[in-house]
Amino acid sequence: MNPVPNTDQHQGTGQRSGRGLVRRRKALAWRRDFKNFTPQLDLVKTGKGTDAGEPSIGVNWKTGRAMFISDLTTFRVTFDDSCPTSPTALWEDKSAPNNATSLDPILFTDHGYNNQNPDTGRTIVSELTGQDSLSAYTDDDGDSWIPGQGGGIPSGVDHQSIGAGPYHAPLIGGVGYPHAIYYCSQDVAAIFCARSDDGGLTFGPGVVAYNLTQCTNLHGHVKVAPDGTVYLPNRSCGNHQGVVVSEDNGITFNVHSIPGTTSSADDPAVAIGRGDKTSGFGRLYESFASGNTVAARSRLGQSRPELEEYCRCWFASRDQSRCISDDGRRR
Repeated sequence: MNPVPNTDQHQGTGQRSGRGLVRRRKALAWRRDFKNFTPQLDLVKTGKGTDAGEPSIGVNWKTGRAMFISDLTTFRVTFDDSCPTSPTALWEDKSAPNNATSLDPILFTDHGYNNQNPDTGRTIVSELTGQDSLSAYTDDDGDSWIPGQGGGIPSGVDHQSIGAGPYHAPLIGGVGYPHAIYYCSQDVAAIFCARSDDGGLTFGPGVVAYNLTQCTNLHGHVKVAPDGTVYLPNRSCGNHQGVVVSEDNGITFNVHSIPGTTSSADDPAVAIGRGDKTSGFGRLYESFASGNTVAARSRLGQSRPELEEYCRCWFASRDQSRCISDDGRRR
């Protein structure tokens, strides 16, 4: 007997197929969210944006624009997703005038932790010169730049890093700028960190964060928590992954190793949650490469980070791990 259209049997099959199609469409929609964007051809023809080496990127939450540094070139990238299926990006050369020479380009955008009402959107570029860096900052996504001191004195000769965030109690703010800005760099036998209280225009003296008897000199990028605690990750502190912590606005630092981990060949990374989804306390995440890429987390503000999670995650490259957190539960 031939099947009759629109019977219950046919409807049942259609409903199951429909749910599968919905799931498949949702999966396809998720994949469509990822696009590759490159500079316009006229920029590439001038040799800009052809090879980033180790690039840095920052996002100004006030404007939605991204700032991207490649060697001596700083790009401003403006995205247009008014048509979700075919978004575009406008790349503009907004390099700082003093981006003249560099051993290592670094860019950092300070946007705080409130993405709904950010209190700043300052981008700082840093071009390593050896003993210090050529630096400048912008509050208008590269339309104008103000040269800065670069870092504290003394400072290291390599691997500079810039981070910013709220002041730790009892301090409440800087001079004309709401956040403390930190410049850390490594030298042969010691690692230095300096604090700026005027938004990166000048820096105080470099403070020894740790020395080679405590940890190796290769560190990751400095991060500042919502409570003002400063974290500087390290790949080997007593043959363990470590994090160097300041709870007094960079005046002193303490070294903590993470039990249950092993040292690695490359610099690790930390990320810090806002804490609004975890009963007020944020979480500190540290990612690093040790055989496989591994993520560890601890409660924010603890004097000694404890290994609460030890999860193996596979990546295509383990040269430089990076970690980002939003609300204390995701990274």
